Amino acid sequence: MLRTTRRWHRTFSVLLATAAAIPILAQQTEAQPEDSWTAFVDALRPASELIHRQRTPQDELTQAEGYRYLARSIRLGMEMSHEYANTDRPVFFDAQTSTMLSGGVSSDGRYRQALIDGGKTYRISGRRGSAALLELGVYEGRIGAQNTSKLVGVLTEKNLKLKKHGRFEVILSPQKHNGNWLRTSPSTDLLVVRQYAHDWSNSKPAQLTIERLGEASPDVELTQYKIEQDLLEAATFVRRLTTTWAYLLERMGMGPANKMLAIPQDLEPFMAGGHKLAMAKFDVPADQALLVEFKPPEAAYWGLQLTNYWLEPLDFGAEGSHLNNKTMRYNKDGSVRVVISNEDPQVANWLNTKGHVAGTLQFRMARSNEEVPAFKATLVPVSEASR
Repeated sequence: MLRTTRRWHRTFSVLLATAAAIPILAQQTEAQPEDSWTAFVDALRPASELIHRQRTPQDELTQAEGYRYLARSIRLGMEMSHEYANTDRPVFFDAQTSTMLSGGVSSDGRYRQALIDGGKTYRISGRRGSAALLELGVYEGRIGAQNTSKLVGVLTEKNLKLKKHGRFEVILSPQKHNGNWLRTSPSTDLLVVRQYAHDWSNSKPAQLTIERLGEASPDVELTQYKIEQDLLEAATFVRRLTTTWAYLLERMGMGPANKMLAIPQDLEPFMAGGHKLAMAKFDVPADQALLVEFKPPEAAYWGLQLTNYWLEPLDFGAEGSHLNNKTMRYNKDGSVRVVISNEDPQVANWLNTKGHVAGTLQFRMARSNEEVPAFKATLVPVSEASR
């Protein structure tokens, strides 16, 4: 059963407030040169509390993945605070890869981003590629770096004007431009490119570059003080990023397991342009299977995805734990039946939990006027899943 409630609004308000309460250490701490690394490690230390808290599953797999998630987040934090932080010389970098995942991204998605300054003017140049969906969105705030995140504007494959051979340019600026243009606000600081393909083995991603137009400032000199501040900013990023998503899972845990909840579209910080989502906390013992049945919407894209407790897809860049509207097997009446289990039930539409007893099931749809469908979920012995 699909349940859309006001609880989601309270959930996101609470988790954002919780993340906002974490101090921006780089603005408050000035470590002595010989203590820079110690200060960085000390700033990271509280992040491990998420792994040891009572509400976090204590099984060995979830715990091990939690430590891995924290370590991977450090790398992303350094990329955000130091490696790619120069907004005069922006560079596209991978926001999600098979070794850096967060926030319940889709295995059908490819995600790149660049850090920008909303008061400056930029030009994106590239080729469209062949992914079914292409989205360029600009945001005020970055989850993990700031207290809030808000979508300012988005261009998709629907309104992107292409030239010969699929080439295009997009201008990002506060002032209106002819052609492809994304308006930026004074607080805009992030550009995210999302691409979704039903089968990446037969799809080509867009080829993109970004440059600032106008006179650039000199490179910032690397000093002891700067690296101290960047390290502490990265530590703050890790704590805020992991806290935001962890408290989302905690709030979901207050409801029944294996029940899909529709996520309200007006929760802009967590929504890509024109997407509709639903999510459930799955709890499937090793000897059982979760049967999920629904009538899919008419949409250019929809997909089902399993993640672990830390919202990392179980098969990013691989197969086995996600399906979409092109890979799903349909019933004669257009409905679908999905089986979620650790043991292979030898049926179509199997989603493999890969040893995970708990995690999330996520439904994502895009380019559709329909609402998220109603889901029926039933827990049965694995032996009955093939009936």
